[in-house]
Amino acid sequence: MKYTEDAYSECPFYIKESDCSIVCEGLYNGTKNHTVFCEDKAEFKDRFCKNKYRSCRLYRALALKHYD
Repeated sequence: MKYTEDAYSECPFYIKESDCSIVCEGLYNGTKNHTVFCEDKAEFKDRFCKNKYRSCRLYRALALKHYD
């Protein structure tokens, strides 16, 4: 299910989210990274999926993948 919040995520590796998880591109071709939250998902998303996504460890690892 696509959420309307999807439009606010600026990270190029962001795929989708649910109530308690965020799905991003995976480290290996054809995979996805599924991060599950017990709490603080909104805080994580505000910090890493929006305008400051370059400070996210997953973003940096995925960016390196695209240069290999």
